[in-house]
Amino acid sequence: MSEQAIKIRIAERDYPMRVSAEEEERLRAAGRVLNERIKLFREQFGLQDQDLLAMIALESVADRLLAEQRLGAAGSDVHQRLEHLYEVLLTASTGPVGAAGSLSVSAAPSAGLAFPPSQSLSS
Repeated sequence: MSEQAIKIRIAERDYPMRVSAEEEERLRAAGRVLNERIKLFREQFGLQDQDLLAMIALESVADRLLAEQRLGAAGSDVHQRLEHLYEVLLTASTGPVGAAGSLSVSAAPSAGLAFPPSQSLSS
């Protein structure tokens, strides 16, 4: 991965950086978003320099925390649905699905589910 020298312009100042080609577009997009927020905060609140950047940093971190919270809630919902599906499969295993018992049920460690290795489903 080779690095290249670029300049990102933020609040009328250039900031030189060395980045990989994969990072360049993401950083340029971040610079554009940051400049839009700077303009918005200047126009709406009349903030300058340190106060302006502090408020933008606060807003950005608050947005990130909200996104992480929503992602965690969505992950919890997926976890509950997988547990329900597992219970349905266990109930169904007494019928035609569980007769042959050839397919083992397991979950990825990141899902936080622990299915008993002795339980199996037919294909």
